[in-house]
Amino acid sequence: MGVTCVTDELGGGIDARQMATKQGRLANLSRKQFGVVQRAQLLGLGFSSSGICRASRKGELARFLPGVWRVTSAPRCWEQRPLGAVLWAGEPTVASHITSAHLQEVLPRSARAIEITSPRSSAGRPGIITHRCNLQNVEMVNVRGIPCTSIYRTLVDLCASEPQCISEQALDAALRMGRVSYERLCDYARDAASRSVKGSRTLEGLLHARGSDEALSESEAESLFGRLMRKRGLSQGIRQAPRAGTRGGRIDFFYPDQDLVIEIDSRKFHAGRIEQKRDKHYDNELNIHGKRVLRLTWEDLTTDEDYVLDVVGRALGIQRLF
Repeated sequence: MGVTCVTDELGGGIDARQMATKQGRLANLSRKQFGVVQRAQLLGLGFSSSGICRASRKGELARFLPGVWRVTSAPRCWEQRPLGAVLWAGEPTVASHITSAHLQEVLPRSARAIEITSPRSSAGRPGIITHRCNLQNVEMVNVRGIPCTSIYRTLVDLCASEPQCISEQALDAALRMGRVSYERLCDYARDAASRSVKGSRTLEGLLHARGSDEALSESEAESLFGRLMRKRGLSQGIRQAPRAGTRGGRIDFFYPDQDLVIEIDSRKFHAGRIEQKRDKHYDNELNIHGKRVLRLTWEDLTTDEDYVLDVVGRALGIQRLF
């Protein structure tokens, strides 16, 4: 019998009658696994080897990787790549490194090779990078049905495999989004270092440089400004200082000795006309009360680092920094 109706296009569940058929069981599994399944899973659902071949000839199944099939009626998506690689390598393989960072949304997705970690050696495969390591149980989690390394282990692995700017971006995002706590991450990095896990010492250094304040950041732009200040050895002042005269209002970076306020305009919270009008009102109030206000944009931070360093340095009474 062919493989039909393997996804529920109306969004409903598979009823008991459908689940009694192998096609219905495949539809249910396909939804859970982004449309990719192991050959062993197909056999477990009741398909024979010849039945799999017939489904392939009819275009209902497509070979994705050795031993892994894609259900062609399922929509194509990025998640098929990491889950397919994990299914290809077999348990207890997990997505790891940059791929785990993509899954856990601390780095934007890219078309890079999928990275997995397994206790076993496996034959090389184009588009898949395999790391051999015996992970602890607490270092393996499941994100949207895809086995991957925990966010704590992921940050250590990034420090071992990626440029520091990438590791810092992921670390700042994890802290800012509350995916990790500073104290627990420090403990994990220390434990990983005692086990000689690559990248753990680098992570300890990044954590020491930040302190617990990075969790106060409210946007990637604020994190980027903090990284730039650390890079040049400059103070970040007081982060998220209370804004006088407001209920719950905050100042991004406040330098009381210089009466200097630095506000970071992220693309998300400061792009509209209403937000820009509000920001001008805030700035006017601060100026009236004797504060100097610098407002830096995402474009400033990402395309004109020299300008940022110059204007902040001069506002702090420091000579030009470049």
